[in-house]
Amino acid sequence: MDYSHVFKKIRNNISKSGDDTFCKRHLKCGKNFIEWSHFRKAYLWDMSCNPFPIHHRLTQEHLSLTSEGKMRNHLAEDVLNSDMLHPMEQYKASLGSAGSKLDATIDLKAHN
Repeated sequence: MDYSHVFKKIRNNISKSGDDTFCKRHLKCGKNFIEWSHFRKAYLWDMSCNPFPIHHRLTQEHLSLTSEGKMRNHLAEDVLNSDMLHPMEQYKASLGSAGSKLDATIDLKAHN
């Protein structure tokens, strides 16, 4: 299995992680959770607050996964690559003290 398929499997598992009713998993790292909503909210924050998005490659297709989108390796690579770390950190800073809930997701991004 090549690395792009591994990225896709990781992204697909993270996309099922959260506390929403449709989520089947709740991935935890340390004291905090890794949730797909962190990626979605960071993307939406980036689009609404910055005239030029920090992560210029991301589109709605990357984060609103359809059954076809789940099969596309490049969408997973774009979401999980290191370019996503900076917008995630900026989104965390914008949340103030409530941003600590993103720590596990940022740790995941910092290690890939």
